[in-house]
Amino acid sequence: MLGALAAQAPVTLRVLSANIGNNDLHCSRYVFKLCLKSVEDRVRESVRALAPEVVALQEISTAAQCEKKRGRSARKVCAAQNRTEAEEQTRRILGPDYTIAITQGRYEAIAVKVSAGTIKGCAPGAICWTEFLPELPQGCDPGFSVSAVDAALKGRAVRIVNLHPDSVKSRCRALELEQGFALASGPQNLLLGDWNTDPYHYQGEDVQVWRREVKQRRLTVHSGLAEHDPPYFTDLVPWPWPDKTLDHVLSDFASGSCVTLGVAPGTKRLDDHGDLDHRGQLCELTMP
Repeated sequence: MLGALAAQAPVTLRVLSANIGNNDLHCSRYVFKLCLKSVEDRVRESVRALAPEVVALQEISTAAQCEKKRGRSARKVCAAQNRTEAEEQTRRILGPDYTIAITQGRYEAIAVKVSAGTIKGCAPGAICWTEFLPELPQGCDPGFSVSAVDAALKGRAVRIVNLHPDSVKSRCRALELEQGFALASGPQNLLLGDWNTDPYHYQGEDVQVWRREVKQRRLTVHSGLAEHDPPYFTDLVPWPWPDKTLDHVLSDFASGSCVTLGVAPGTKRLDDHGDLDHRGQLCELTMP
């Protein structure tokens, strides 16, 4: 009897969501993915110090991208000498203790620490493709994606949805948000990423999709107002574009909140200063 009760005891999950795109002009040929070795090193140190159990990354530089670029500059992550530890940037950042699912042909990844759980269809500690990657809406930029995996997290079945819809075309963004919410069809669902949608400061078709789905699905928003009122800005694209709150963490089963790294008291940015154009979010979520 005591064993059965213990199995149902709530558990805490440490979650990191971060767009690690590199806004340096030297990364323009890499479509502003994380291309500078010095920045990758700082991000690696920060992420490993935070020790998240679930990670959703956007704007990673992939091994496939490096094969096309064949970079020679020692400053760039695609230089051969900078890929000796691992071909995939996500592995270099996270280290060997994670199972990693990467979106095939895109620039996003979902990872689960081996000690915290598994990703369906991916051997513990291995790298594989995300299981769910909807077809890109017609006319939309293939540099973006929404994707998902099924995971077992501390004995709980969870669908993890990583959202990074189009940042420019509002029609594409709304369609991809609908795809992302549709992916949240598991027994329990965790949705996180750079949504490119600010439901606090702006209006638009994408915001309408957000508000409708959050209400209908009774989703808990662990970021934004759950942390601070008004919400901290998470997008840091330089002038003349206004700052926005684009990064969000939601679920339909957990409690808890997130902190916005680099602006919440006692936290620092993943890059330690202004190389990344987004602030990451670190969450302590309790699963019943």
